[in-house]
Amino acid sequence: MTNKVLNFENDGGDQLSRKSLLKESEHLSNSERLIDEQIELASRTHENLLYQRSTIDSFNSTLIGEKLGSIGGLLKKIKVRRRRQTVILALVIASCLGFLLLYFRLA
Repeated sequence: MTNKVLNFENDGGDQLSRKSLLKESEHLSNSERLIDEQIELASRTHENLLYQRSTIDSFNSTLIGEKLGSIGGLLKKIKVRRRRQTVILALVIASCLGFLLLYFRLA
């Protein structure tokens, strides 16, 4: 039995292992190529979506600004009010945390 194994290794064992390694290397190369293609496709899709977003944003701003001027002014006032409320809320939370830390430090 050991003679058969030795003969196999001497005769074709090396060729078989080389063939399997070459086949595995080819599979890995194909997989790497497919992954690169998918990454490239995702990158192009991302760029396309960013372009669409900027196009829609510019269209919306010109549409609101030109066609519906009063609504555009109202939307700006809403945004300003929302920002102001966010700043006020952040200041209230920060002052409460400050007083809480001061209380625990003195206690």
